[in-house]
Amino acid sequence: MSKKRRESKKRESKRSESKRRESKREENEKNVESIDQQLTTTAPRPAKENRTNGDVVGKEIDEMGGEEEKESKRGKAKEERRQEERKRTAE
Repeated sequence: MSKKRRESKKRESKRSESKRRESKREENEKNVESIDQQLTTTAPRPAKENRTNGDVVGKEIDEMGGEEEKESKRGKAKEERRQEERKRTAE
């Protein structure tokens, strides 16, 4: 009787161990999938600004050529600053 009981306990422990391993594997797979999803859906980091003169240090590029657009905006801003300086010096 005790021998049968020991064998049944061994079988039961093996089953519970395999179930535990299976659940752990499934949990790991879910974690990997969620991490992959997070990595693919995260937005690009915004550009950093240098605090002394406002020049953009990092680049933020979108699919529609946003880098060129930013460069033209920077060029316009520089030109506006130059015009303001010219006005000040003329006065």
